[in-house]
Amino acid sequence: MSCIHHVKVNWFETETETLSICPFYEWRKRDFIDTYQTVPILCLEKETFSMIESTLSGLPQTFFLKMHQKSMKHHHRYDYCAVLTDKQSILAIDTLGYDFPLLKSRLTPIKEQQVLKISETLPICDGELKVVKPKHTPYTLTNQQLIGLTRQERELKYLLMSMFEQLEKNKQYQAIDYFMTVYYRLINRPVERGYQIFLKTIACGFTKAHHELIKNMLPLDACYQELYFEAITDETIENYMHY
Repeated sequence: MSCIHHVKVNWFETETETLSICPFYEWRKRDFIDTYQTVPILCLEKETFSMIESTLSGLPQTFFLKMHQKSMKHHHRYDYCAVLTDKQSILAIDTLGYDFPLLKSRLTPIKEQQVLKISETLPICDGELKVVKPKHTPYTLTNQQLIGLTRQERELKYLLMSMFEQLEKNKQYQAIDYFMTVYYRLINRPVERGYQIFLKTIACGFTKAHHELIKNMLPLDACYQELYFEAITDETIENYMHY
C-alpha cells in the first residue's frame, strides 16, 4: 500500500458540491487545519472518483479493507481515511465510521504533486459504489450555480438561500414578499409575483444586489449575522509553499 506522509487537510462535512470542497488557496486562517502523519493512497477510475467527490455514496468493501488502520495521526491509527485520485484530481476522505465519506478535503499543492507522481505506478482499485444521489430542493445550489464564485461569495449565497428557506418553513410569507420587493428594487426591475421564479433568479451569479439583500435580512436572526461576518472575514493562509 502506497502512502503519503505529513498531510494537511481542511475537512468539509457531508459536502456534495465539488466547488465547495475548497482548494488550498481558499483555505482560511480560522479553518481547522488537521495534520496526518501517514495516509494511504487509492487510485480509482475517473467515474468512481467523480461519484465519490460529488455524492455521499457508500464505499465498496474493498476500499475499506485497503484503508483499514493505514492512516496515522498523533501516533494513533485511524480506521478509514485515505487520499483518492484518478491520476488527475485528488481528494482526501474520512468516513468516521460511516459507510460513506463524511469528511472531504483537498490537499496542499506540494502534496498534490507528490500524490500524482506516486499514482503513476499504482493499480486501479476496483469496487462498486452504493450510489446515493443528492436530494435537491428549490434552495439547493448546484455546481453550475457556483462556478466562478469565490469562497466568500459561495458562503454568502448559501446564507441567502438558507434565510429564505427558513422564512418559508416558518410560513413568514409577508416577509418573503417584502424581501422579494427589496431585491427587485435593488436591480431596478418590476416585481415578479412568482416565488419559484425569484429563487431561480437569485440562484444565478452573485452581485452587489445579492450582497445588499443579505445585509437587509441579517436582523432576522443573530446567527445570520455571525455567519455573515465569518464569510466576509477572508484571511487566507499565507506562504502556501511551506505546506
